[in-house]
Amino acid sequence: MSGAPLTQASSPPRPQPVPPGRVLVSLRWQGSELAAVLRAGTLRPLFSDRLGVADFLPASDTAVLLLTERDLMSPQLCRRRLVTLAQASMPHKVAVLERTPVTAAPWSELQLEAALELRLAALPVGSLAELPQLLAELAAAAERGAPQPLAGRPADEPPAARRVAAALTAVPGLGAKKADALLAQFGSLAALSAAAAEQLAPLLGPALAQTVHQFFNG
Repeated sequence: MSGAPLTQASSPPRPQPVPPGRVLVSLRWQGSELAAVLRAGTLRPLFSDRLGVADFLPASDTAVLLLTERDLMSPQLCRRRLVTLAQASMPHKVAVLERTPVTAAPWSELQLEAALELRLAALPVGSLAELPQLLAELAAAAERGAPQPLAGRPADEPPAARRVAAALTAVPGLGAKKADALLAQFGSLAALSAAAAEQLAPLLGPALAQTVHQFFNG
């Protein structure tokens, strides 16, 4: 989908009032195919030039950065934008990354970096057509005061382990219990990422083991 290419990291987003039933959308997307997709969703887009690095604010305290297939072809610029998002003084910061066969390698690396090093919620979408529903879910969670994605791990769990387990739940079909079991079995993210699908299968079954293996190895 078309949209202005990434050119700079911009500034961290700040909380802003979001009218009911609306989602604030960066001017980057005005006139794009994505704008038309958003208009068909439950939240109507309201374009703004005051979102900083964020692409969307589905709620006043929730900033969403979208990295599309085209964006992910420039990993260094994506990293700078992720760092800028992490600097925002907002309670909920979400990075949405478009995962396609073309972006498998940079997607996996950036997703883990966002979750493990920057403590961002990092969520995959298979296509940008999934975005309106995701934004609606984030808005509903904010309205309910519910935990945002990748939150809610035990408070006494070591932060590093919590972030690793949270990152692993982004693997399709891999829930928190299986993520914890994998970490207990392999001991570290490095060992897990180096494991063959056959080594993962006893815990996950052959299909999910292959999915996890491909997540790390493309």
